[in-house]
Amino acid sequence: MKKIILIITILVLSSFAKETLSSANFKKLQEAEKLIETKDYKQASNLLKPLLKDTNDITISYALQSYASIYLEQNKYKEAISNYEKILKLNVFKPNEINRVKYVLSQLYLSETLYKESIKYSLELLKSKDINKQLIYQNLALAYYYAQEYKQSIVYDEKVIEYKKELLEEYLKDSKENQKNKSKPNLETWYKILYSSYFELKQYPKAIEIIKYMINNFESKEEYWMQLVLIYQNTNDQKQMLSTLELAYDRGLINHKNNIQYFVNLLLQNDLYNKAALLIEDGIKKGILEDNKSNFKTLINSHLNAKNIKHAIKLLTTNANAKSEYYEILLANIYYNESNYKKVISTLENSEFKKNSKNDGQKNILLALSYYELEKEDFSKKYLKEALLNKFEHARAKKIIKQLGYKI
Repeated sequence: MKKIILIITILVLSSFAKETLSSANFKKLQEAEKLIETKDYKQASNLLKPLLKDTNDITISYALQSYASIYLEQNKYKEAISNYEKILKLNVFKPNEINRVKYVLSQLYLSETLYKESIKYSLELLKSKDINKQLIYQNLALAYYYAQEYKQSIVYDEKVIEYKKELLEEYLKDSKENQKNKSKPNLETWYKILYSSYFELKQYPKAIEIIKYMINNFESKEEYWMQLVLIYQNTNDQKQMLSTLELAYDRGLINHKNNIQYFVNLLLQNDLYNKAALLIEDGIKKGILEDNKSNFKTLINSHLNAKNIKHAIKLLTTNANAKSEYYEILLANIYYNESNYKKVISTLENSEFKKNSKNDGQKNILLALSYYELEKEDFSKKYLKEALLNKFEHARAKKIIKQLGYKI
């Protein structure tokens, strides 16, 4: 934006100024511009100060304009705006040059997030023939969008897109050699604004149409796929959410941890446990998800809910994250439910749990029941006696003793 403003500033000085200023003042302004180009702002300012006290409003206007250039070079946009507004109040430039100042102001106000002011000047410029209408449309599309006036933004954004498409067609018709010396017209930015405007207006069918166009016509980006998922989420279309995520993942376009975890949670919410487990494992393998206790817990639960018992057992007996009392009890429970009582015993009998803890109580119950199934009553009673002393499992142990007909 600043580059465009500086070019316009030089154009204004080079035409009308020479015709209306005294030779001495014109030379001072030219010298000031050269100093600005070499970033010698102090010397340029010294040359310009006397011109601000001149009796000729045209001289003052050009001095203000040169000061504005100094401020622009230093990114002092508010000061530049003040100078340009003073030029408009003096109103001594030709109409076409006044319009150029207004265009500069419309850009500066946009950069300073003063959208109403930017829109005001841009709308005034629509009536002029001095400024390229496409540049004004771009300013209006952006200013209305950031001002959250999305309907108005769409009106001008669509004009920009239509024009950019024409430019793109011409560009693509050109030879490869000529294309090297030209910039490819940028449509993507304007489609992003168009999509966001429809989304903010909750016009979801139109937003879907736009984002699908972007996915198909621009480089496929994870961001676009996730935005499509977001629309389906807002319309409570879980089926489309899932199919969109699956398609994007299969194409290798979901690569951020948060998005993978979002996908996993969605699969779990829809009872697609096997797919969730496979996704977690693939995410860990690719280094997107961490191989940590949290992901391991979700992985184990997913496999168990998917009835992938063998896979769950393998993970519980080989993965470093499984080294805890909780997972030893879980593994023993799996073996017990599979009627593999010897495995329950080999898993738990030599394990040292914190005495009288909940896990310790569960361990004794599982061992007692497993020995019972193996018809080893003495060992079964031994562990039930231990369980009776555990405050967490006392009531359960008492009930089991009664059910088994033991006298302890």
